[in-house]
Amino acid sequence: MLVRLSIAFLACCLAAPVMAQNLDDDVDQVEEYREDYGQDGPETEDEDLRTGPRPPWTFQLRFAGDWRTNRYLAESGAQPSVTIAPDISLWRSWRLGGLRLFTEFGAIAPTSLTDARLDSSALFGTFELEAGTPGEGLVPYVAWEPWRAYEGTFQSHLLTLHTFSAGVRRTSGPTFLDVYARRQEASIDIAERTSIGATAFHNIPLGRGVLNLRTEVEGRRFDWRPTGRERQLRTRLRVRAILPLSHAVDMQLTADLHRTDSNLPGQSFTNLIIGPTILARLGF
Repeated sequence: MLVRLSIAFLACCLAAPVMAQNLDDDVDQVEEYREDYGQDGPETEDEDLRTGPRPPWTFQLRFAGDWRTNRYLAESGAQPSVTIAPDISLWRSWRLGGLRLFTEFGAIAPTSLTDARLDSSALFGTFELEAGTPGEGLVPYVAWEPWRAYEGTFQSHLLTLHTFSAGVRRTSGPTFLDVYARRQEASIDIAERTSIGATAFHNIPLGRGVLNLRTEVEGRRFDWRPTGRERQLRTRLRVRAILPLSHAVDMQLTADLHRTDSNLPGQSFTNLIIGPTILARLGF
């Protein structure tokens, strides 16, 4: 009996790092989908082709597809993949004197056409409070973004994220700037981190559409990782052509280049993501 218990204990000790690394891959995969397809809060309105007074409610249906050079769960290094990602969401804005409250609720289900192990899904929300009026100087804001992720299409629960942000943003004509500090709490320790970053984009008229040029930089410090405490510097360059198909439907063509530099060996990578999106918005 003692020998059996010793063997079982040794097996658990040897398996634990492997299990932790597999879980780390799953979390990274969910995080990647969240950043690629997750909502951008009120700034999405600045990329919207609609002009004039906006109704308080917006229903959005989006169907995105992409090809990427580097997918997660690639045991033998970087491998390309093809993903489709349908999502639906409902927005609501309130004006409370000099304050603006933005809320959003939705669901997303990225599905890999290359490897079913890459499939995931999530329920998400945004609660954001701005103080000030966009286009009139710096606008401070605070935000809370819950994200509940599942393996496959809403199968077993994988993790829950609660992201808290505080920052300032400025909209000046076709240019948008956001500087923020962010804390992410999670139901799994390896996803918890603190970060600071900045996002900027500029819209250029493109016939009846818009060419959106966007850049992001974010420094991250993770609380814990299986291979040690990780620090990342993530940079992103994105070019997106937004073309109207009707009064409520747009076609988006996106080329998105990500770079992650990590202090841990083997964790730095580059990802090029290219693909179209059909986006429909209905205000009421």
